[in-house]
Amino acid sequence: MPAVPGSGLVNPGEAPAAQDRQHERGMSMKTIGLIGGMSWPSTITYYRIISRLRDRGAEGVILGCTEIGLLVRQEDSVLPVFDTAEIHAARAAELALG
Repeated sequence: MPAVPGSGLVNPGEAPAAQDRQHERGMSMKTIGLIGGMSWPSTITYYRIISRLRDRGAEGVILGCTEIGLLVRQEDSVLPVFDTAEIHAARAAELALG
């Protein structure tokens, strides 16, 4: 199981090839509705990745791109998800409200 040494983090895999990165950017654009709205293929791809990570020993998933939280819902995930957009927004509100 590839992991980030010393962190206990499961690496989702090798760096994607240029073609895969282009597909990923397209998925992200669809996610936020800039190209044809959200799509089921984009959504199912994320859930498949999360399932594979669980099979490799992951106990939770960090949604590190702000738009992924628009696709992945906690109630539909096989692992706990940590949406960085929500985490940052909650902390910003706490700081702003004192």
